Amino acid sequence: MLAHDIIIIDTIPDRIQERFVNQAINYALLSISFTYNRMDLDKLARRIQNIAKGKIAELMFQFFMKENKLEVNFSSCQTPFYLPDKRDFLMGEYEWDIKNNFVRSANVLSLAQIIELPALIPNRPSFGYFMDQWEKRKKMLHSTSNGARYVFTFMERPVRNDFIDIYIHPNLKLFFERIKKEYPFVKKEQAPFTESWFWNEISKVDFPTYKLNQTLRLYVTAWAGESQFKYFYDTKKQNFEGFIFTIIKNKTIKVHRLPSFASLFPKLKEEMNYGRFL
Repeated sequence: MLAHDIIIIDTIPDRIQERFVNQAINYALLSISFTYNRMDLDKLARRIQNIAKGKIAELMFQFFMKENKLEVNFSSCQTPFYLPDKRDFLMGEYEWDIKNNFVRSANVLSLAQIIELPALIPNRPSFGYFMDQWEKRKKMLHSTSNGARYVFTFMERPVRNDFIDIYIHPNLKLFFERIKKEYPFVKKEQAPFTESWFWNEISKVDFPTYKLNQTLRLYVTAWAGESQFKYFYDTKKQNFEGFIFTIIKNKTIKVHRLPSFASLFPKLKEEMNYGRFL
């Protein structure tokens, strides 16, 4: 892909961005007890923040795709809060995952910097029932799929803190200690409790508050599928030129070596809503 193929999503109205943030925090609260790496209650605020950050990027991407009337199916990938996701969306004959990373930068990124960023797919060793995303690329979760594909997106964050700070009251930790005790994690197809019960109970506790530290801006860059996977290589804990720090094993390649996501929609440059090219 080339620099001018990067889609920049930064014109979403503030009221809609605020809605995304609140949706993302609610998603984190409801799902955190059932995500991989069962909650470490000593790091509850950080885990809620990390889940919410990823969901904000996903919601911005969804909004852009829907507003531009692109033929994408998000609903078929939705699962109950206590079950793993079935990818992020379906498009064409493929099931897709959004792989978003946060870039430490004191300034708005240049296009030249963006295309040098790494496209990362987590590749931790398997154990028990755990398979990381690189290995799962060959495991189809939808009967209609002919393969899995990934789209790589990025968001900026300040160098020394995060683009959002989420604050929780100590009573919230006590609430999740109760959840952990009364509903120990077991992989099953039946809900441990209803959503209405959860929101009724958590409403008796203080909800998190948050502060945005910079403008929300999502860069949609490249995509990869079966034909591109052979070019990915292994990386372990690494500092990618001061922009992205990883602490796990990944498969990676620089985004400029992959086809652009925008190239899948030839008419997108003619008329685009809530996004832009430079």
